[in-house]
Amino acid sequence: MSRVAIQEFDSDGGSDFRLLHENILADLQKVLKAKDLPLYDMALYHFGVADKDLDNRGPIMKYGILTQLILMSQGKDTGKFYSIASALELINGFLEVHDDVQAGNPTREGRDALWWVWGPAQAINAGDAMNSLARVIIVGLEENGVSGNLIYKALQIVDQALIETMEGRFQDLEMQEKLDVAEDEYLSMSKSKRGALVGASLAMGALFSGLNSEVQSNLIECGRNVGVASQINDDLKEILVDRDDGNVEFLNKKKLYPLVVAMNKAGPSQKRKLGEVYFKRVLLEEDLKVVREIIYELDVIDLCKEKLHMYKINALGNLADLSGDTDTIQRLFSHEFYGALHS
Repeated sequence: MSRVAIQEFDSDGGSDFRLLHENILADLQKVLKAKDLPLYDMALYHFGVADKDLDNRGPIMKYGILTQLILMSQGKDTGKFYSIASALELINGFLEVHDDVQAGNPTREGRDALWWVWGPAQAINAGDAMNSLARVIIVGLEENGVSGNLIYKALQIVDQALIETMEGRFQDLEMQEKLDVAEDEYLSMSKSKRGALVGASLAMGALFSGLNSEVQSNLIECGRNVGVASQINDDLKEILVDRDDGNVEFLNKKKLYPLVVAMNKAGPSQKRKLGEVYFKRVLLEEDLKVVREIIYELDVIDLCKEKLHMYKINALGNLADLSGDTDTIQRLFSHEFYGALHS
């Protein structure tokens, strides 16, 4: 169990989340250790379950937990579906590895990122292997008696989520080169980039619980709403908090939501100041102070928090017609667990 996870799961119902995390991680470790190639040692390292990672400081198994919670809400035996949870975590691992290479992040979860240890080329290989292995796991469910039709639908859900995620990431990178970004454009990007895999994880739980396609669609939309709330939450932290990593997202010229709102609200002089910052070839930490001053001057923070709250309410609304033990699901959106799950 990771140090991070122990702390963040210490909330009402936290023992359920902790147990799910540990079981998914154990299944993932078993899958990767069955492969006899250093490529998979790299994956073990990324997830914090290599033999040398005795304190296991890997990521929280948040996407697998989402799937398991939907199954639990429908009274299903989650033990039969840990492989689905592992597959989703492998897909997320693939995305995280590529994120770190793309952004040049030297650390993840408080330790050296995979590419920083093995180099970007081998890290990309390891990330791609995670993605392919996830699909192999899903197809292999046929050996456990899962019908081909169900497997096909599962692959559809996963592939659609990956397409949406990549589209969102494309939009995100495009925005780095623009100063003026429409708010609707930004929110649409966030739904895809941050929400698609959340929605797919919820929908996979519904699929293997026997819930119909309408319920699955509602859960996919729930994930999109969570994605927007998650993105705004992280963007606020990036703007307001001095981070140990030096506020990498800001320094990489990512168009953070508070900045998008500020640009749409700013007057000519404030826009000129923001332009002077973002037209620089390289941003420095002192540039963040200039941006913060303008954001506070325009009272942007409260507007961002209101939007974040709205999307959390929308996500809860998507769960309204879900039958079964919905309290299990709604705990995910509690104040205590929200940050741990979606940061």
